[in-house]
Amino acid sequence: MNDYIKFIDGLPWIAQVLVAFFFGPIVYGIYRIAKGSIILGLLCITILSPLFWIIDLVSVLVNKKLVWLV
Repeated sequence: MNDYIKFIDGLPWIAQVLVAFFFGPIVYGIYRIAKGSIILGLLCITILSPLFWIIDLVSVLVNKKLVWLV
């Protein structure tokens, strides 16, 4: 899982924006699970995916990486 975290963190900013826009809940849900936040990761993938999609997109746009609710 550390390879997955390094891969996502190593993406260029524009790639992170595109990932967040098109595949945000799935990709960043797995990212949260890999970072150890299993409950938030599962919520991101399932029930609250629209909310997390917005949070992740804004986080990547503003901070140039995922920093909120990780």
